[in-house]
Amino acid sequence: MPRAIEVNPGKWDAEKRYLFDNDAYSVISGRYEGEISLGERWNGNSEDQGFPSQGGNPLWHVIPPFLALPILYGLIAEIIRRPYPGSEEHLNNIILELRRF
Repeated sequence: MPRAIEVNPGKWDAEKRYLFDNDAYSVISGRYEGEISLGERWNGNSEDQGFPSQGGNPLWHVIPPFLALPILYGLIAEIIRRPYPGSEEHLNNIILELRRF
């Protein structure tokens, strides 16, 4: 089960912002093929690479732009309901991202 920081496919720029990573599900923001985007993935368990993946390598699913704001607001609600280690930093990153979408 890869952590968000361990998922680095080449079409995403190197400067990603980690918005959510509760072990089961992760969300990032960054530039995908030059466009500001959100990416998400289910992290799987110790036996698989989660979803999406290709050839055993974990990938990010690019979230369509019209879903970006609802997902960001949903992440805020989830962090408030169930904080996890690192969620304060993630919450600050989400607030910064709201300005970009």
